[in-house]
Amino acid sequence: MLTSTNYPPAGESMEPSKYRVWSLAVVALLAVSLAAPSVLIDKEPYNFDEAAFLATGTYFSSAIGDLGGFLSDPAGWSKDYYKQYPAISLRRHPPLFFLFEGIAYKLFGTSFIAARLALMSFTVAMSTGFFLVAHRYFKDSALAVAATLLLLAVTCRVPSIQEVWLDVPTMAWTIWGLLFWDLWRTKSNSVYGFAFALCCLCALYTYQLSLFMIVAMLGIAGLFWMWPKLDLSQSSDPKPFSRYLLVTLGFLIVLLPLVIFTVVLGKDQLQVAAGGQLEEYARFSKANSTFSTDNLLFYVKKLSRIFPIALVGVFFFVLSRVTRQRKIQGLDSVLLAATLITYAGFTIVSSGGTRYAWYIVVPTVLWATDCLGWIAGRIVPKIWQPVLCIAFASLLLVESATRDYNKRFITEPVDMQQAFELVKGRKNLLYSGTFDARFIFTVRSQDPLRQYHLFRGSVQFKEKDDLRAFIDKNNIDAVLVQLPDPKKVSAEYQRLERKFSTELPGLGFTKIQTLYGREVSDTDGPMLDVYLKRP
Repeated sequence: MLTSTNYPPAGESMEPSKYRVWSLAVVALLAVSLAAPSVLIDKEPYNFDEAAFLATGTYFSSAIGDLGGFLSDPAGWSKDYYKQYPAISLRRHPPLFFLFEGIAYKLFGTSFIAARLALMSFTVAMSTGFFLVAHRYFKDSALAVAATLLLLAVTCRVPSIQEVWLDVPTMAWTIWGLLFWDLWRTKSNSVYGFAFALCCLCALYTYQLSLFMIVAMLGIAGLFWMWPKLDLSQSSDPKPFSRYLLVTLGFLIVLLPLVIFTVVLGKDQLQVAAGGQLEEYARFSKANSTFSTDNLLFYVKKLSRIFPIALVGVFFFVLSRVTRQRKIQGLDSVLLAATLITYAGFTIVSSGGTRYAWYIVVPTVLWATDCLGWIAGRIVPKIWQPVLCIAFASLLLVESATRDYNKRFITEPVDMQQAFELVKGRKNLLYSGTFDARFIFTVRSQDPLRQYHLFRGSVQFKEKDDLRAFIDKNNIDAVLVQLPDPKKVSAEYQRLERKFSTELPGLGFTKIQTLYGREVSDTDGPMLDVYLKRP
């Protein structure tokens, strides 16, 4: 089966169904085991974005706890909450995952472990959904398992399985959307079409970076709906994608609030995407010109260093189809469109990073697995081919999952619990530094009655503001000033740190302790000054 150049028609399989069931269970257990360290190892979040995402979930758990007050005046309630705990990422990111996170807080208590349990559920959903997609592609559980292992391997290199980011949740929804897309194509049942639209909407309401793959699915569906003969695989329903216009119209109507939300509240993000430079994002710029060679080849270089398997998969896809070693599969059209559109989309975006490369890789994993099966069919007997494919994918997963493990779970900056203990009892707290969301989340997780009031330097206080007036107006009785690493933070944070350090002693504050922590070096260094107001 692994060496065949012709796969069975879509939806058919030559193996017993129990193989698929047991393989699906194995995939789910593997996903849980990969996510488990972030739940079992009791370490605070290191990444700034993760801390902000954790803190945003408390907004929803608080709204659920005070549902009557929230529903009576959502805008006013939200403003009051932000004034007290100003660490909410909703201005830049859609709300859906944070709602799930808030529910997890209500069920298991407010902690980063509860948030990572919510992430784990999406890791399992992404893995099982991809297995089902891969099984429809190969009609073989061994190759489907190998493909899922490769997906998890490249995901571990981001690393979005261990840290609470939005990439895995949005891709989980997108992959399930791809599964329903393929069912809609082959069975032309509009129920699958609406399920596809719902999953894609959930993906976009989780994180907008799934947009490019969703555009590819909608575009290819439209082409096949209008001209079914364009499907060279000849595996679609004679009239695929029933009620395409109705499904697409409903999708666009429900998507409209998110579009307005992004345009109105995410202007700075759109500015960066369009090429505008903001100080805090300057270090993420790929190149000076969108059409420069450096920019156009940016992700090819990224992939060759970090995800070379994606390039192998694309090369094998092109070569095997041109030489007719493999026939065009039903999913090939959308996978190819998704790869090209995603690459082009992130190339146009001015800021770059490894996480974006991951979105380009996902559609290519099936081709890389196809290549692995082709190689196995030529070097070992048929009975050993599944073993070889899964063994290779497992080795790659182990290498990826253990890469930089120490940095993910052991190395961490200042212990925010220790910082909170030093100021506990002081009700109005000001934190200035890039770890402010970590501190705010730490306090909120231990403040069920919402008795504390927090303020953020650089967000609610600017370097040109009168520090004495700000402190008097807000009755600040404790200040925490982070000592910035000049290699990692913007000049604004450095200027604020100097302002606080210079002026606070003359405003009735005493530095009681300097906390040490580790950010990028291998040794501890002074990272946080803690000031208390003198009686």
